[in-house]
Amino acid sequence: MRLSILSAVYIRMKQHKNKMFILFVLLFMNSLLSVFTHYGNLCAEDMEEKYRILVVPMKAKGGITQNNASLLTDLLTVILHRTNRFSILNREDMEALLTEKEFEMAIGCDDNICLLANVEKLAVNKVIAGSIGSVGEKYYISIRLIDENGKNEIMEEDRCECTLEELDESIERIASKFLSYLGEEVVKYEKGGFIFIKRGNFEIGDMSGVGEADESVYNVYLKDFYICDHEVTNQEFKKFLDETGYITGAEKSGRGYALRKVGRKNWGWLDGSSWKKPFHPGDNALNRLDHPVVQVSYHDAVAYCKWRTKKEGKLFRLPTEAEWEYVARNGDERIKHDKGNRRHGKSNFIGVISNDLWDFTSPVKSFRPNNLGIYDMSGNVWEWCSDRYFESTYAKTYSNDSEKSDDKTQKRVVRGGSWCNNSNSGRPSNRAFFYSNFCSSNIGFRCVMVP
Repeated sequence: MRLSILSAVYIRMKQHKNKMFILFVLLFMNSLLSVFTHYGNLCAEDMEEKYRILVVPMKAKGGITQNNASLLTDLLTVILHRTNRFSILNREDMEALLTEKEFEMAIGCDDNICLLANVEKLAVNKVIAGSIGSVGEKYYISIRLIDENGKNEIMEEDRCECTLEELDESIERIASKFLSYLGEEVVKYEKGGFIFIKRGNFEIGDMSGVGEADESVYNVYLKDFYICDHEVTNQEFKKFLDETGYITGAEKSGRGYALRKVGRKNWGWLDGSSWKKPFHPGDNALNRLDHPVVQVSYHDAVAYCKWRTKKEGKLFRLPTEAEWEYVARNGDERIKHDKGNRRHGKSNFIGVISNDLWDFTSPVKSFRPNNLGIYDMSGNVWEWCSDRYFESTYAKTYSNDSEKSDDKTQKRVVRGGSWCNNSNSGRPSNRAFFYSNFCSSNIGFRCVMVP
């Protein structure tokens, strides 16, 4: 680490004409880093090392498909990741770090010796593996935690006379026991699908070199917050309208930006388009109650949040850019999210390919969640954020706070890309904006709740 820092300093200063000055700076930095290293070693005695855990997909033992076994493994991974203490590696990480042969062997492993074959290469402290199957109407889950020497530190089993959809409770019970063994508590859910995001510092912006000029990298600090694991649906928005009599911006103006007739090149202002008929004449959103609501302006989204605040006695609002990006990155992950990482099998972008079966929006939670348990952070619909858009002052909006204004036509940030955009739009750092009174069939939102 020290060598990396000194190298970075040298690269930044090597054009300086005074070579003695460069040498002085490097010597000073080296001394300073020595002090910090010594201090860090002293502090390490009071801090536990962060576990790096490999979670291998559970084996399907009969009566259940391997795909369902993998989905339940994903749930276990999400629960462990939410503690913010463990560094979790999953199937995708294995595929990226191992050779094709090593990966195939690891996925096919069923004994501890085989599972530990790539521990050194993956640099993990522990491995979690197990199996799931059914006999009649009973499901049997067995999961074990393996140390670096191949010893089972803990083995937990759970039997459930239930439906496949109810197996998540078994996974949560086992995860709770694992976390108790490792000295952690399970992060609790809030009602309505809100997930707790712990406060901390992280970097925001384009870290992969494929972004635009308005995606500079900055360090930010976020306070604790909860974020909804899905975009607000037609059903949820309809409840708001039914209870309040609120009239949306598109309904007031009598039009929205949409497909004037079916076809990708037929976008424009469409008379009569609203959240009820977002895509084309004859459309009916009431037939898609589990899809994200669209044709809602920034002001409509804010009105929904205010309604929930009054109804539930807790503060609801739109996420800031910083909060949104932190969640989209699975927390503080410095990974490259270029076009190749956003595939149709994982998100709803333009076209109908692989698991992306929808011409327009898809039902919320149609694709796997990220490691924080949040769905559709990439694709499906653009999501309104609370921040005003400023290209040259991007850093000023990085916090849990957003600038307030009564200007009805100001630029507001949207994030995440949508069903009619390419996959590059879904990069976590990608920024776009629309005017706050704009309504379109590819813009929706999700809520944040303040503790």
